[in-house]
Amino acid sequence: ASVLYNLRERHKKGLPYTRVGKIVVAMNPYEWSTALYSSKKQIFYAKQLIWKEPVRNHRRSMQQLEDSNRVSYEPHVYETSSNAYCGLALEQRDQSIMVSGVSGAGKTETVKIIMKHLATVQTSHPSFSHEKREMTNKSMEIEIVSKNNEDNARLKVVSKVLQSNPIFEAFGNAKTERNDNSSRFGRLTKLHFTIEKKENTTLGANKNELGLIGDNDGNKISTVPVCSLVGSSFEIFLLEKARVVSHSKNERTFHIFYQLLAAPFSFKENLFKGFGSATRDSFRYVEDVDTEIIGGMTDAEHFDKTISALKTFGIEGEELHTLMMALCIVLQ
Repeated sequence: ASVLYNLRERHKKGLPYTRVGKIVVAMNPYEWSTALYSSKKQIFYAKQLIWKEPVRNHRRSMQQLEDSNRVSYEPHVYETSSNAYCGLALEQRDQSIMVSGVSGAGKTETVKIIMKHLATVQTSHPSFSHEKREMTNKSMEIEIVSKNNEDNARLKVVSKVLQSNPIFEAFGNAKTERNDNSSRFGRLTKLHFTIEKKENTTLGANKNELGLIGDNDGNKISTVPVCSLVGSSFEIFLLEKARVVSHSKNERTFHIFYQLLAAPFSFKENLFKGFGSATRDSFRYVEDVDTEIIGGMTDAEHFDKTISALKTFGIEGEELHTLMMALCIVLQ
């Protein structure tokens, strides 16, 4: 009863996260809070939980800091991702994060939030320049080319990992009675990191009482090795294939079919003659459902986003044309 009371009271205050032991419980607010997921918020949790920046009250001992660590910060999904990153860096062991809940609980969005944080958390390291951090943030939306080949390779990896989400949602998500963007499949996401050698973080520096080290200029540098994202892999299971040909009233089949039908006339006509004027009423599999906005965007806007994401993975030109023709054939 006390847990339910806390969940309700925090939800009333616009605080979707509640800590139950080491588990973070999320109550879907069904609205987006920009401040709650800002870059500033991401950096705050990373600096406090990973890079262990000194707190203002230096009179507290290390034991007191550890004991009060969890009550010093508001519960947040960034706390979970930061702890996983820290465990990976210090223990050099695989870390697992399980996201579970009923339909509409916010699992899809939570996974995207965690992936974005883990993919870019290394940019919050004290040694990371502001310029590199801005380039990494921009790479999430557009392709950025750096003068440094190593940075350029890293930016491309981050971009591909984050751009995979629109593709998964287009081909694997659908509207249900309880959720406009429900994942109709299970997914195991693996993010692969390379770990900086520990000696690189401590070379020529002296450790202080707070677990940080200082350089010759007195600057505080974290002893936690930097983990950089180098790739990812996915395992898909339990895809609801039956939804392609049948779905309940007031529900939709997979998003990609509605996105394709909302594409520009010239694009559709180039696939099949006469397809340019096709609408949702033209095909029984999709049928007309009174829903045109998913996640604050129209199907046409989602289509542009999906095409852009596919381009990130090199699917364009003839390959894209073949893929879209296959979708048209399914609709027939």
